[in-house]
Amino acid sequence: MGMSIEEVIKELNWEIKVHSRVIKEEANNVDVESDWMKHWESVIEAFNIAINTMRKYQKIKEIIVDWESDGGAFEMSEPYWLRLIREVVEDGGEK
Repeated sequence: MGMSIEEVIKELNWEIKVHSRVIKEEANNVDVESDWMKHWESVIEAFNIAINTMRKYQKIKEIIVDWESDGGAFEMSEPYWLRLIREVVEDGGEK
């Protein structure tokens, strides 16, 4: 079957909304420091990290396609392309 990255991200964003709503609703009924609440907050964080990682993968894939299609037309060196990839990997842009 296989899902695209965008489909996976859409599903994870839906899960984030659902879990956020549950946490908000349960905050009045359960100790917010409970293991259950901490678990669901960790799940949301894990989903966000997964989404961020998939976005980085997509960006790196775009850089590689550009690199391969360059064909020397712009005479950009491999260090240039590797710098672009490094910037994506080192970006700590978790949301």
